[in-house]
Amino acid sequence: MFLQRLLGKHISGFGSRLSFSYIIYLRTDSLPPKKGLVAKRTLANRLNGLQDRDMYNLKEEVLKIFADTSALQEGHFILRSGLHSRHFFQCAQVCQDMPSVTRLAELTLKKVSDLEFETVVAPAMGGLVIGQEIARQSGRRYIFLEKQNDALAMRRGFKLRPGEKVLITEDVVTRGGRVAEALTIVRASGAVPVAITSIVDRSGGQVSFDVPFHGLAELTFPTYAPDKIPTDLLAVPVTKPGS
Repeated sequence: MFLQRLLGKHISGFGSRLSFSYIIYLRTDSLPPKKGLVAKRTLANRLNGLQDRDMYNLKEEVLKIFADTSALQEGHFILRSGLHSRHFFQCAQVCQDMPSVTRLAELTLKKVSDLEFETVVAPAMGGLVIGQEIARQSGRRYIFLEKQNDALAMRRGFKLRPGEKVLITEDVVTRGGRVAEALTIVRASGAVPVAITSIVDRSGGQVSFDVPFHGLAELTFPTYAPDKIPTDLLAVPVTKPGS
């Protein structure tokens, strides 16, 4: 029962494999050295499999939310990055359904439950709703960044103090350009970015920052540079969705 309680706690909280290893040590240290090592490895493999299954189920749940809210769209789109794609995540569709937003924020906070932050910062427009809901559930301060002369800026009297711990949150990250802008703004004020979150990591895990990045779901669809668009896609009317 002791092991089950610990496992339930760590699995539901998306615990790290280090946490799993620690649990294994608690229950196998009394075995003879050789048998203890085998038991630890066997249990570690099973627990890591459970963790992988949890992450798979998380991705499936996020995809279902997108499907239920018609947020995953097909056509010919110019992404915020300037790349072209047949698919687009229109997170504004999700934001019409507050129970879905509530759930996505809950899942995000589980992934960053070990982090300390005082303020949530969201780039407009995509991060506005999910950022506010993350702040509401965590009881933290919330501010947003918005475009001014085609670049993000901190306006409306918002300020960050030196040393303030900040969580930056986005809806979709492809190349990470707006996140990079947000990091620069936060640091220019003397505050400390502790992590970045997004609902979708469209880079497929390829994008990287100098602080931890947590995407709820890693999803990749082919993207094309303007001079390398497939012929059949060129025949589809192009849409530049709002961001």
